[in-house]
Amino acid sequence: MWCNVGFANDMGKIEDIKINGISIGDNLLDHFSKQTLIQNKELLSARTQSNKLFYMSKVGDWVFHYESNERVGMTEKTNYRIIGIYGLTKCDVRKKFFDKDKIFDVMTSCIKNDETKEHIDKLISYPFSKIESDNIIVKEDGSLSYDINYTSSGCHNDNVSINFFSKLKFSDSYNKPEITFVLISRELDQILLNKYC
Repeated sequence: MWCNVGFANDMGKIEDIKINGISIGDNLLDHFSKQTLIQNKELLSARTQSNKLFYMSKVGDWVFHYESNERVGMTEKTNYRIIGIYGLTKCDVRKKFFDKDKIFDVMTSCIKNDETKEHIDKLISYPFSKIESDNIIVKEDGSLSYDINYTSSGCHNDNVSINFFSKLKFSDSYNKPEITFVLISRELDQILLNKYC
């Protein structure tokens, strides 16, 4: 899936980032059919006191977290308000596999030239802090990884992360590098902390 990042005039907000034309706060039903979303839909959290339901749906290599206003007998328009996006794309290189002596150059070029990463870097500003890997890291399983994380301040944070990685396919070759983009709103951050911590 091709990534296209859009700009906004008001800098420094996670809602400013558009990936494939989709951003935090959008109605997911403006981008996908209800049928597509319910095929891989899971309940993430239910807040009975405030009558809020949060779900997670997978569409291809992308996962969306959203709040649904859908209720029995409702008359208003259905809204699946996006609170988190997780997506996967591949670096723009022709080959599927690379030798060990070439993969570091390919990864470095991908990190340096990825337009989505550059646009996110321009859109995200104060109060976000940025932590970026110094070098490409070789993990225990032989895979390669490079991380960039942006975090806002506060008890619960807006988080944006970009991870470049390549898996060791055989003893001497690596997969085409892939890029993971994660956008987590403060609201989703609070839900995930309550659910898993």
